[in-house]
Amino acid sequence: MIQRMAKMRIVGPVTLLDQVTELLQNLGVIHLEPSPGQIEGLPGIDRLALDPDHQKRKSALEKLRKDLHDLIVFLPDVRSPFPLPEPDHPSPRQGKHFLEEMKSAIDQLQPRVNGLSAQVRDCEEEQSLLFKYERVLEAMAPLLQQIQESRELDFIGLVIETEEEAVIEELRGVLGEITGNRFELFLSRVDSKSLAGLLVIHRDFSATVRESLWQENINELKLPSSLADRPFGQALKTLLTRRLELPIQIEGLRETLRQISFQWRSSLLRFEIWVENRLSQMESVVYFYQTRFAFMVYGWVPERKVFLLIHRVSRVFSGKIVAERMKMNREEINQVPVALENPPLIRPFETFIRSVSLPRYGSVDPTPFLAFFFPLFFGMILGDAGYGIILLAFSIYAGKKWGNLLLIQNLSAVFVFASLSSILFGFLYGEFFGELGVPIGIHPIWINRMEEFMVLIKISLGLGGCHLFLGMALGVMTAIRRREAKEVWVKGAGMILVAAVLMILAGTLGVLSSFFLARAGLILAVAAFIVILSFGGVRSLMELHNIVNLLSYLRLMGIGTASAALAFAANTVGRMSENVILGILAGSILHLINLLFGIFSPAIQSLRLHYVEFFGNFFQPGGREYRPFKKIKRV
Repeated sequence: MIQRMAKMRIVGPVTLLDQVTELLQNLGVIHLEPSPGQIEGLPGIDRLALDPDHQKRKSALEKLRKDLHDLIVFLPDVRSPFPLPEPDHPSPRQGKHFLEEMKSAIDQLQPRVNGLSAQVRDCEEEQSLLFKYERVLEAMAPLLQQIQESRELDFIGLVIETEEEAVIEELRGVLGEITGNRFELFLSRVDSKSLAGLLVIHRDFSATVRESLWQENINELKLPSSLADRPFGQALKTLLTRRLELPIQIEGLRETLRQISFQWRSSLLRFEIWVENRLSQMESVVYFYQTRFAFMVYGWVPERKVFLLIHRVSRVFSGKIVAERMKMNREEINQVPVALENPPLIRPFETFIRSVSLPRYGSVDPTPFLAFFFPLFFGMILGDAGYGIILLAFSIYAGKKWGNLLLIQNLSAVFVFASLSSILFGFLYGEFFGELGVPIGIHPIWINRMEEFMVLIKISLGLGGCHLFLGMALGVMTAIRRREAKEVWVKGAGMILVAAVLMILAGTLGVLSSFFLARAGLILAVAAFIVILSFGGVRSLMELHNIVNLLSYLRLMGIGTASAALAFAANTVGRMSENVILGILAGSILHLINLLFGIFSPAIQSLRLHYVEFFGNFFQPGGREYRPFKKIKRV
């Protein structure tokens, strides 16, 4: 449901502004209003701005926040095995010593942490380069024993991507022509498709040979710039040694960072949150207005917390600050922030509402209705106890594994209800991985989806009619709340029109006397159509969409029957195979495909029936979320 909100005004002397913002942030109940209509344009009242001293302190805090963030980023998240208590944050009036402590800690840690991080980065870049040539270096290691360094000789490392000996012979021929056969080419296999080569030539031929290698698309092994001035053999030996030393060096640097993090990261995070909260207080002044000696601020507070706000303000400031409830104008109703408050079992379904839009204040929160009908529709479509058990197990596992993520936590809770509904309908339909439940005594208790199509059609239309009827009734209730008389008539007549269509369908399908229902339904439909057109005009004919929407609920029957048929087909294919193992494998694959479709398709179709057919009758999107001015908490 949508919490009832109260409009509040807080007035007091400018000298107490810091203490007031601190108290409001600690209470965390007021949604500050940026532009109340009663204030704008009045003489002698202006937006409150920070004085130069406050501005200077704000700039210093912003720089401190950046320094803290940059420092925390480089420290690994090393948590103590024992939970640490949440420390108390000092107030702004007590914060001078706290700021000095922060600055001293940052000045001490920043050079050390930055230096260690830079060393780790350099070592990782070097290691990445060595990994790139790891196999080539290993292949070249034995070749180093066959050469002797000389100032007259040039040593070129090669990586030859080929499996054909003819390419090697062609390369030897080219080198022979350039050097007059004065060269040595040592080869070692890297893998099945490449060779590592060490070419030894006189320095006079170096430029020509390198150009020829480039033309032949033969890669030369490039050494790091730090080793470029060393003899080739010595450089390769250094690389081979560094390849073994780097992991130990990197781990040592990281261990040092972990020790620093274990000692300081928790305190730095505490500092960062204190700075964020203090800056939030300073930035909140954009919502405040001032006269020469006083300030005032407007905001919205949930009705059940109004007494708390007034009582705390009165007690702390002994009457120097006034917090009072204001009358809400009719024009302001669409600007009131929306706070949803539902029982814990229903709350996860708010995810589906927030993904579209919050409802406007004064309208209807559809969460409780979605929490009832979504699992009902989902279970009716999937309708297999075996699939439901698997979905239930996965939902519980996901909730425990990734429950720290609010979205996953909510979705896992939603699908726990959906899977339980699927298990229930599975027993009603007599389906356990199709008809595999028959040998263990699972038979249809209610209906057999593979045979009783007409019964399913009637149930789907009846359930769809109830769902639409509820949506239209909520639309009428919303129109009454908003005192829109014509809309009440139009939506009320729309309800009668849908009821008339249901009567006609019931008569046609032979539920009751077709003679009575069909004619009575036709008379009601004509009367409802005239009322809709009279009170709403041509635009109101959109209410007729509910007649088409009613037929959309046939998807509850159609998609569910298709799922049951695919489960039956999976079992049939499994039995057709002469090889038992292949039969089980084929059937399992088809069941897995059906299960994947059985998770996504019922969810999508159930949401569609809510978003399009149900919400279209009453839902008023565009609500502003209630965001109280409060402290940031450590996660």
